Amino acid sequence: MNVDNKKILKNIFFINLFILINYIFYILNFSLFFKLNTLIIFFLFSYLIFFNLNKDNIFLGIFFILFSIILLGSATQDHDARSIWLFHAKRIFFDNNIYSQLDNYADFSQNDYNPFVASLSASIVHLIKGWNEVFPKFANLILASCPIFFLQLFLKNKLQKILFVFFILFIFEKRLINGEMDALLSLYYTSIVILFFLLLREKNFFIFGLSILFFTTFLLIKSESFFLFLFTFFIYTIFLFFYNKNNKNFFNLLMIILFSFIPFLHWKYLVFKNNISNWYLQGFNLLHIKSKIFDFKEYLNIFSELVLVKSMFIALILFFIVMYNFFLKYNKFFNSKIIIFNNDFDKLFFINSLVCFLYFIFLFFIFLFSNIDLNINEFLEAGSFRYTNPISFSLCYFSTLVLFNREKKLYFK
Repeated sequence: MNVDNKKILKNIFFINLFILINYIFYILNFSLFFKLNTLIIFFLFSYLIFFNLNKDNIFLGIFFILFSIILLGSATQDHDARSIWLFHAKRIFFDNNIYSQLDNYADFSQNDYNPFVASLSASIVHLIKGWNEVFPKFANLILASCPIFFLQLFLKNKLQKILFVFFILFIFEKRLINGEMDALLSLYYTSIVILFFLLLREKNFFIFGLSILFFTTFLLIKSESFFLFLFTFFIYTIFLFFYNKNNKNFFNLLMIILFSFIPFLHWKYLVFKNNISNWYLQGFNLLHIKSKIFDFKEYLNIFSELVLVKSMFIALILFFIVMYNFFLKYNKFFNSKIIIFNNDFDKLFFINSLVCFLYFIFLFFIFLFSNIDLNINEFLEAGSFRYTNPISFSLCYFSTLVLFNREKKLYFK
């Protein structure tokens, strides 16, 4: 890895580190260095963007500058951004207390959600000494910079980098700057798939540290993070069982995961202690499940709402192109019990595809059996593209790695 990429990685590491420190300051009710810590985050973020205004990463540098301008020129309008994420940030800002939402006031705002991103939004507003509907959204763009610049390190040519920016714009649209969490969830998920792979392949203390930061951040973004993380760990465990049963780095991975889960479990304990429910579990009851289990028309409706969206459409096209190439490359193994991969990028694509399949099944049954007041089809029609963002973005990213990369090994040195 060249010198510039090493600088980018260190910058990413410290941005994510100081964002987590900001959260810890709130958890410990230690407000003395809030502003200084936030200024450091802004300095590191600015350095990351302007440092990359070169011929290799100019697309990303320009992308972040333009998105920053658009963000600062538009107030928050989307319902979830205003009523959940920025509402939590507003409560933290005015109460100067990250635990405010544990009183379960305005329960429509999903008070069980972790206030990790909201705490960064609140700190940003402290810099200007007054609440507004514009600046708090900058927290999303700052957080997004870490996985975006991490993922671009594995893109080896200009075509891949152009496609990468295109996928961000096409799949996420305004969701990087409107205050919602779905784009962040997708970017961090795609990054942890790679970090799992690297952790199991080599011993590198920098990877250990970066993984702890990324895993911890990912788990604190949204409720779906836990399930995506669980599915990723499960698929990698199965993968090791078939390919490398005696992997000596598996214990290191377990230790990093356990350490990363501490902040997540801390918040879940507080939520449980204060009897705050989660909407995923709120509507489940046995009678409702029995009434839906044989409703095949509902199966078809939910499936179509989840799949027939533009982001999933392009992701599935790329997926089937890669699968066709797999058939041509590995057809001699299809009659055997196991496919022998000889390419790291093929392995990553295969692993990610299995995780995405499990996540899709999870989403499908969540919406099938949830007894929410709003008609489920109307609910999905309004927002199904958001729930499938991790699937569509990760499939596009790993398909790009497979289709436009001549190398066989994924290097991180």
